[in-house]
Amino acid sequence: MEILNFTSYVLGPKAVSRLRDHQVTQTIRSGKHTIGLLISRGKVKPNDLILVTLDGKPIGHARYLSMNEVNWGEVDLGDAQRGGFDNLSELDDSLRRGGYLWLPLEEYTFYRLRFAWDEPKLQEGRGYQPIGPDAGGPFLGIVEGFQRL
Repeated sequence: MEILNFTSYVLGPKAVSRLRDHQVTQTIRSGKHTIGLLISRGKVKPNDLILVTLDGKPIGHARYLSMNEVNWGEVDLGDAQRGGFDNLSELDDSLRRGGYLWLPLEEYTFYRLRFAWDEPKLQEGRGYQPIGPDAGGPFLGIVEGFQRL
């Protein structure tokens, strides 16, 4: 099972809270990002189960839906909101924290990755239990003491 990792620093506090509540259903990424490469090479296909993590810690499972190439002019308010932001300015700030510093955003190529949560959000103290036929690897079993940071 492939991992879609988010970082608190890049997202910011509001989007982190929305990710933890399973309200985030999209991310704007570089095509060089690990999962983007796996998707473009056909190793992750629509409806495949992925593990969503925040700062390397499991948040839950989701189904990969689609990925398409976009430029900044094609990104709209709906994209920002699906990504956990209130507006395009917050998304812009997040992309800058993520490394898009040197050029105007209009000069970058992005990849819009959409996903759907496959389970209810994890509850504090319940731990984490992988699901599905690929429930192995580094997150096998229950992670004791899962707590919201």
